Amino acid sequence: MKTGKFLDLTLTEASRNDQTDASQTVENICENDLILRDMGYFSTSVLRKIEKKRAWYLSKLPASTSIYLDDATEPDFKNLERLMVKSGITKFEMQVFLGENRLPVRLMIGLVPPAVYQERIRRKEAEEKRKGHKTKEKTKILLHFNLYITNTDESQLPIDKIMPLYRFRWQVELFFKIWKSRFSIHAMQKMKEARYITMLYIRLILIVVNLQIVNRLQYILSKQQRGILSYHKTMHTMKDKFDKVVSILRDSSENAVEALEHLFRILSKNHWREKRKGNENFIENIYLFTCISEI
Repeated sequence: MKTGKFLDLTLTEASRNDQTDASQTVENICENDLILRDMGYFSTSVLRKIEKKRAWYLSKLPASTSIYLDDATEPDFKNLERLMVKSGITKFEMQVFLGENRLPVRLMIGLVPPAVYQERIRRKEAEEKRKGHKTKEKTKILLHFNLYITNTDESQLPIDKIMPLYRFRWQVELFFKIWKSRFSIHAMQKMKEARYITMLYIRLILIVVNLQIVNRLQYILSKQQRGILSYHKTMHTMKDKFDKVVSILRDSSENAVEALEHLFRILSKNHWREKRKGNENFIENIYLFTCISEI
């Protein structure tokens, strides 16, 4: 996430769900990797395999997952919410066990503000109503909290950095939004399957090449403390400068360097990200963390 390098980009069937993907790609995980995933990928069996790989994970905890303090005792979240409000505590952690196989994990519990809780309740009840169900009382209680689980310890990942680190996962969604808005990967006319797949791969290759250029430029500018680039603005310009990108891939080294310098001048001139009050800055926050691969 610091360098912008892609480890893998694979097209799969639309019917393949996230849990299946997590199970089938676990062998690609290397020692000391840190895996950030949303709840759709959650599986205690996969988490155990990640540990066997001597890697690390940070995940949100689904409300449907059983939590135990020991072999049989479950936490009393209703009483916990009351105590946290009374004591003015917004977050703390404990060691717990998950699921039938009692996977030992570190659980971070964060209390959400009342307004956030009310919005969560509204959305959940509307969702359950569409399904013809009623919201379970246990679910209502758990909506008071942000629950994160990890196999890291306090020295590796302090509690105050768990939520800021997990928020980086949202960059995945933002990237897809850019891919759709700037490169229209979701909107192609009807055609034969072979041509469709070819066109899709062409667009993805172009996206990856553009991102490598933009991320390298951002890395240089961050070191010079010159500002944060807007991915929306830069990718829009890179699409318009398609001829320059092609020349980098096809021409001689001398011409490729010249094309890159041209892009550097354009992108570092007026493609800065606008600062919005209250919004966290991904680029600045990611440099608060040190990767083992950088040491």
